[in-house]
Amino acid sequence: MNLTIYFDMDETLVNLVDPWLDILNAKLGNGYSFTREDIDMYDMTKVVPLSVESVLEPFHRPRFWENLPPLPGAVEIVRELHDQGHNIYIATKPFRSDNCAWEKRLWVEDNLPFLDPEHNLIMLRHKHLLQGHVMVDDYPPNISRFNGMRVLIDRPWNRNLRDMGWYETWFTRVKSWNDLRSALTVRFFR
Repeated sequence: MNLTIYFDMDETLVNLVDPWLDILNAKLGNGYSFTREDIDMYDMTKVVPLSVESVLEPFHRPRFWENLPPLPGAVEIVRELHDQGHNIYIATKPFRSDNCAWEKRLWVEDNLPFLDPEHNLIMLRHKHLLQGHVMVDDYPPNISRFNGMRVLIDRPWNRNLRDMGWYETWFTRVKSWNDLRSALTVRFFR
């Protein structure tokens, strides 16, 4: 069975939070050392004691998006799924900056050269419009209305689903890319 699988970029394929926190911690100085475990809500502007403009400023820096590192296992498993003949798409919401969309495209070209950004990269704000078998994301609202398997990548900011108005049973939570491989095997390839 060939699946249609959508992967989010930020904090699903790409480590956005650690490089972002490195910049914010440097701005804060005075011994601040926020880590990803401290980010217990999706809106980092409500966690880090800086102005909204200061928190979001790194997103406007040239090459910020292009140079983000892939998360461990992401590239290998996306390649594996692609090589098995599955239809792989990167579905991402571009941040409103001059460089984000273009740099995300460059990231895909550099890190996932087996995918064609013209065909396999989808930039959109309404992911629920996509149709397929699997969607993998770190933000529950992005996948809550998806018609297929909803895979939630475990992050500190999505652990209190009840507080967000969601139910754990609506999602398949995975803690790593190897867990994702196992979840797909159990669901589709037994």
